[in-house]
Amino acid sequence: MIRKYFKNEYDRLVAKELANKIVSIILASALSISSFTIYKLYEEQKIIILPASVQKEFWATSKDVSESYLEQMGQYISTALLNVSPNSVETQFKFVLDLAAPHFYQNLKLDLENQKRYLVENGITSAFWAKSFKFEKDHITVQGMKHNIIGDKVVEKRGITLKIYFEVQSGRFYISSFTIK
Repeated sequence: MIRKYFKNEYDRLVAKELANKIVSIILASALSISSFTIYKLYEEQKIIILPASVQKEFWATSKDVSESYLEQMGQYISTALLNVSPNSVETQFKFVLDLAAPHFYQNLKLDLENQKRYLVENGITSAFWAKSFKFEKDHITVQGMKHNIIGDKVVEKRGITLKIYFEVQSGRFYISSFTIK
């Protein structure tokens, strides 16, 4: 009787050990597969490069970008904001909105809609030529000449200073605000 009890207990422990080994192998396999999947996903990240035409080499990290990238973004944003016509203003302002930081999006959208309404109602086309770019830790300063045209007449020529305040989060460039003087 005692021998039968020990034999049953022994068989139960052997079965339990076998089950533990099988579960351990399954968990180790699942961990290996998930580690490999994470590695592959990390290796195959998509990186979206703006502006649409890259003219100079640049670099970007999760929190910083090169001056050549800032110059290209300054050119891209200033063109989208200041080189507009009643026919192109909606599309160009959409490009700027796509770059807006989440906390700035609603304010920027309202400002751009007001500016769009003014340009369309008055039939104003504006042309901007950037002359210089300056870079600080949190903003790009673009200086240039802006011409406002109604019909075929230039109604205003003036120097413009555009300050684009930005932030870089996880390698993505966001406009946090801007001023035009």
